Amino acid sequence: MTELLIQNGYKEENIHIISTGHQFRNYFEKIIDFIKNIDDKKKIKELGQDEGLKQILENKEYRNVLQNTISNIQKNNINLDDISKISELNNNEIFAELRSIVDTLIDGDTKRMGVEINKTKRPDEIWIFDSRMAFANIPDAFSVRLTVSPKEATRRLFNDSSRGEEDRYTSIEEAEKAREERRIGEIKRYLERYGVNLEDESNYDLIIDTSNLRVEDIATNILEKEKVYRNKSQEEER
Repeated sequence: MTELLIQNGYKEENIHIISTGHQFRNYFEKIIDFIKNIDDKKKIKELGQDEGLKQILENKEYRNVLQNTISNIQKNNINLDDISKISELNNNEIFAELRSIVDTLIDGDTKRMGVEINKTKRPDEIWIFDSRMAFANIPDAFSVRLTVSPKEATRRLFNDSSRGEEDRYTSIEEAEKAREERRIGEIKRYLERYGVNLEDESNYDLIIDTSNLRVEDIATNILEKEKVYRNKSQEEER
């Protein structure tokens, strides 16, 4: 997508890509690091300077949830070094309240960014949010849902070399099981938390089945449809 945007005249520094998945991972990696080092005052003080952790530590309700989570980890003799995948945190009920807090923080960040971005016209900039809830958190954005067949999704997951060693799978069967568990878990979690069905196509302005498409074709399709959407919105404003 970035290369196509550059070809269309956008400067690389004006192309902004925000991934809430990366934000979620970063939040939890810092939280887990904090919990692991809870008895190291020097390390805790250092970690406490992180902006994400500050939002939790400076909020009494959030801080209590963190303390309760630490207590439950200790009671259940959970070794955090044994948790190698973020999906294991997503499926562990001990971390449920912390997950909810992180979701709330990310939702708030996304909403604030959306408001700030839309305060002024930015014809030379592109903002892309890779987020399941961006359609709700930034309602005037052009929302796209990319789908893929289960077989192709499993193949991509298994062959994804960008994943860290701890997130790699030893077989297609293992990747397929992990993918399906994640899909079902996410659908349930978003229904319970937001009352939103992630597979409800009415939430989106464009649906693309990517199973047999090249990345270039997907990007081109999105840009063409977004241009039509933007022109229509501008006409309605006049």
